[in-house]
Amino acid sequence: MKSTICDPGTHWNLHSKQVFAVVGMMRSGSNFVERALDDAPDVLCHGELFNPHFVGIHHTKNKIFAGYERENIEKRNDDLEKFHSTILKNSAAPIVGMRIFCEHQQEALNQIVMNAEIKKIILRRNLLEAFLSLKRASNSGQWLVGDKKFLAKIDPIEIDFIEFIQFVCMQSLFFNEVVSTLEKTGQKYVQLDYTEIKSPEKINEIFEFIGSKHRVDVVEEKLVKQNQLPIEKSIANFDEFKTKLEKSNLAPWFL
Repeated sequence: MKSTICDPGTHWNLHSKQVFAVVGMMRSGSNFVERALDDAPDVLCHGELFNPHFVGIHHTKNKIFAGYERENIEKRNDDLEKFHSTILKNSAAPIVGMRIFCEHQQEALNQIVMNAEIKKIILRRNLLEAFLSLKRASNSGQWLVGDKKFLAKIDPIEIDFIEFIQFVCMQSLFFNEVVSTLEKTGQKYVQLDYTEIKSPEKINEIFEFIGSKHRVDVVEEKLVKQNQLPIEKSIANFDEFKTKLEKSNLAPWFL
């Protein structure tokens, strides 16, 4: 199988920081994990620094950090290495994190995956749940909710089977390639499932892995889960969708 991740040859300067990356996907709980880890006094966790549509700087930095604005992707894209270096040098913590997904810039993905000095946390979620959450957020325009009173009305979503399968293939191939690359290069990593993001034991395992002295007894819930309906009530064309999954022998993984 063709590999999309390649060795960049030389690694970006980490400026004596312990850097980590949450390797996930949209609607995998990565915002929740970012904020849970950012609660540590020795950690500063940015967001999607290399998202092609915006610069995901730290969520408290009022859309600008170290001269880089959230909406100004051109300045970042002009020199990714300089951008990465500037972000690290201006992050006032010894441990600095970020989130990266398969849709993000390939140059940055290569640097993150291939550099053994950057700790990797592999965050996954049931792909049907993630897909439904992505479609709902896209339809409503509501990507993050901090208070239930602002939660948009939840309506069932009609699923295009082919679109869902394409999503499954892309995400599965991405995660398989990342994990395979880490295994081949002898890198340690932590796997985290969406169902574990509120577990103090799992979050503490990650704190230990990235070198933080911080520990928690309870993981503070700063964000509201937007879809709390069972899958069969979340899909408008559930019976049709279920039949197609069964005919494709895929139902055991999603239903």
